[in-house]
Amino acid sequence: MTFRFLLPLVALVSSAYADAAADARATIEHANTSWEACIKVMDVACVVADYAEDGLFILPDGKVIAGKAAIAELYAGSAKAGVTITEAKITSEAIVSAGEDLVYEYGSGHVARTTADGTVTSRDSRYLTVWKRGDDSVWRIIRNLTF
Repeated sequence: MTFRFLLPLVALVSSAYADAAADARATIEHANTSWEACIKVMDVACVVADYAEDGLFILPDGKVIAGKAAIAELYAGSAKAGVTITEAKITSEAIVSAGEDLVYEYGSGHVARTTADGTVTSRDSRYLTVWKRGDDSVWRIIRNLTF
């Protein structure tokens, strides 16, 4: 008999979580589009704009870049080294609620770059990004993993 009363509660909680994904979608889509444009001109402030101050960026080799400032330094270092990004594309495949104020997004990315010596490389990879809604109701990246 207790189970019958729990079912509406589970449905209510699930719908609240679904609302989180719907609420975050516009922010995430805008962030992805902005990143694609900003990385090509190495506008570092724009590239890291959606990270939380204590966000983590985990590189494919497992190295962790901790904090928005350190992530900005990583990108600034590439720019100073003469790296130019010629192509950048993020393809988001899903945004999934993991709680009332937590969603994760996954998909694939493509980046082509030219180094200062003219070497051209490109990379296609998968990613997983965790977004958290702050006390100010703004969604920010708290974890970004590239594979």
